[in-house]
Amino acid sequence: MNSQQNRTLVAASEQEINSLQELEQALNTGDTARVVIGEGTPIPLTSSVLAALREVARQLAQGHAISIIPTQRELTTQEAADLLQISRPFLIRLLDAGEISYTYVGTHRRLSLDEVMRYRAKRMAKQKQTLDELLQMCQDEGAYD
Repeated sequence: MNSQQNRTLVAASEQEINSLQELEQALNTGDTARVVIGEGTPIPLTSSVLAALREVARQLAQGHAISIIPTQRELTTQEAADLLQISRPFLIRLLDAGEISYTYVGTHRRLSLDEVMRYRAKRMAKQKQTLDELLQMCQDEGAYD
């Protein structure tokens, strides 16, 4: 399976950033929104679609590329490694160490997107804690006055 299958990568051009910042502000002004395509009738957006659009606009306005992936999906080890921005061999070591659960489909390992995202959140929290501790040590030493 190609790791790019069922995945859409979206990035904004420099020229789109201002418009995206305006869109982000507009999307955050209320709890409801409607979309009009061409000359069509306004279609109300559900709260889940509005929340997704807010996040898309926020990320793109900050110049980040985004990837849209269905959440109830099993990932190959390469797809999971790409999502975590780590090498596939490093991911295999994490799997073998029991850091992320997985199942076998035939002889191939599959990881649920939810499990991969849980690991990612745990890793990010640990990184933040480590950085906070390092900052506190630097402040205690007078490095940031």
